[in-house]
Order: sequence, then structure tokens, then C-alpha cells
Amino acid sequence: MRFIFAFVCLFLCLVFWGSSLANAQWHEWESRHYRDHPLVGMVYLPARQGPIDSTDRGQALRRLMVSRWAARVRFLLIGENHDNPDHHILQAKLIDDITEFGRSPNIVFEMIPRSLAGEASIYDLKKDPQLEDFAKRLKWEERGWNSWDIYKPVALAAAIDGLRILPGDLDRATIRSLYSTETALSADERKRFGLDETLSPAHQASLNKELIDSHCGLIGEEALPAMSRIQRARDGSMADALISGSLRSGAVLIAGNGHVRKDRGVPLVLRKRLPGYNESKVSRPDAQGRSKDYLVRTAKANTFSIGLIEVRDGIVDPKQYGLINEEGESLYDVVIFTPKANISDPCDAMRKQFKSKKKSSND
Repeated sequence: MRFIFAFVCLFLCLVFWGSSLANAQWHEWESRHYRDHPLVGMVYLPARQGPIDSTDRGQALRRLMVSRWAARVRFLLIGENHDNPDHHILQAKLIDDITEFGRSPNIVFEMIPRSLAGEASIYDLKKDPQLEDFAKRLKWEERGWNSWDIYKPVALAAAIDGLRILPGDLDRATIRSLYSTETALSADERKRFGLDETLSPAHQASLNKELIDSHCGLIGEEALPAMSRIQRARDGSMADALISGSLRSGAVLIAGNGHVRKDRGVPLVLRKRLPGYNESKVSRPDAQGRSKDYLVRTAKANTFSIGLIEVRDGIVDPKQYGLINEEGESLYDVVIFTPKANISDPCDAMRKQFKSKKKSSND
């Protein structure tokens, strides 16, 4: 009876919570484009491939469950489009949600290289309440990342919640060296980063396509092995940072959507580094109210991957967003759709830059 009573109480709490969240959006959207798109704000589970429950209560309950799932895993990976301010606000909200459930995870940033590890974990909110000095010490914009203002919500959420900020990326000198040879990494690093194993042909083809598309088709096939090696090494570096930073209360990764995808990004490295399951006994009341032991198995690489995906004009079916790969694997556990930050073609600037470099090399 006690078990049934507890279940009813939980159900009523969820319904009440869902009712109180009805009509509530994640926040006031800052990105300007396609705010009225029907998918904006929707929570979608790619593995189910079913229609979105777009009712206020259905979405409110899904938002609540995303927070609960995020708080329970060892490794939470939250993707982004780097220039979208809404993505960073959502990341900050999820970090706050986790700490409200009593967790104190370390926060690993793709944007911070290992050489700045000493600077990353030092901040003083009393002297630097907006973390402006912190950003200068990290050489944030100097290293080419988008404005600190749009990343500030994530760093502030971590600092206010008393969480450590850790570097996830390789140093630029290492990345440049990796373009020529994988011996830029030690044998131990290559093993830890998963570079001693090859990707499956399907996953390698998918990565090659992503690299070509992200460079606007301006790179030749001869460059793909080196660029693939760099991408995988960066994934491995972030996975390594998550593992070493998760001993206290788990870890959260803030990184681009391509790095947090489950099929061949950081989660794949985590699964290879941490195979198998942890087993523990949990006592719960049975239907008669008597205490009973249950064996709980949890994957050692216990991950939850959230893709923050910008909507596209006229594309209202989530199945058309390429969230399932050709092998039938879902790229993310959960997707949250947001407005689009920028509708200009990023390839225009890249093509101009490419032409300029080509002209300089010919002169």
C-alpha cells in the first residue's frame, strides 16, 4: 500500500507541477529569427520518432522530466550553436536545475584549453560579479570565441552555484601539430582519447560529411584524415576531462552539438573508456509495504545528451532535422528546439576568406 500511495503522490506532484508550468516557456527568447515557428520551445525524444506532444501540460511535464533526467546521470552533455544566446541561457538553466536536486557537478567547457586550467577554476564573484576579469584571463574573445556576453549566463550559473569550471579542449599548438601527425599526442593520450580504435565505416563517413559541410565544401578529401583526427582528439580530450572531473558529483559538458552526439562524439569515447555496469542494491517497499531489495544496474558511462537545435524555416516535422543517423541511432537523448540566431549564410565569409588565402599563396 505504501508503494501505491507513494506512486500516487508522485503522479499528483507531476500533474500539479505540469499545471503550474502550463503556458510557461523556457524563457523569453533572445534569438530574433523564427520565434513563432511551431517547434520552438518543444522537447523532442528522437529515439521515439513519434509526434511531439505540443500541449502545454505535455511540454511542461517533458521539461520537468528533462531536468530530472539531467540531475540523475553521471555525465550530462549539453550541445549548442556557439552564436545562439538562447542555447547558453538554457544551458545555465539546466545547471541550476541540477544543483537544486542537490548535485555539485564540475562544468567542462569545450571553449577552454588545457593550458588555461589554472585560470579556469579561479573566480571571485565579490570582486568580479559579472566575471569580466575572468573572461579576460581566459582570453575568451581573443581566442576567437563568440562574445563573452552570450556565454556569461553559463559561467555565472556555475560560479553562483559554487561549481568548478574545467577545461575540455586541447591547446591550439597541439591541434596544429595534430594536423601533421598523431604523434603530437603521447601513446597514453591516444589511448585515453580513443584514437587507437577506428570508427565504423558508417560513423567515419558521417564525420567526413560533417567536416565537409561545416567547411562549406571548401576542403578536399586529402584533408579529411587530418581533420577527422583532430575532431576525434578533441572529443577524446573532453571525455577525458569529464571522467577526471566526475569523481565528486558528476560532470557537465558545454560543447557544440557535434561533440555531444551519442553515436560518434564524446559519448562514444566515454562508452569505450568505461564499459560495463555498476551494480547496487536499493531497498523499496513492495505492493504489501514490505521492504524488498532490488538490484540496480547503471552503465558506468552513464550519459544524457541534449541537443539544442535551431528551427529551420518551413520545416515543422522533427524527423526532417536529421536526428537519426543512417544506422538508426538517435544523435541525442533529448532535443530542445529554439529560434535561430543568424540567418545569414556563414559560407559567404568562409568563401571570401578562402579566396583571400588562395590569392595570397599564389602571389
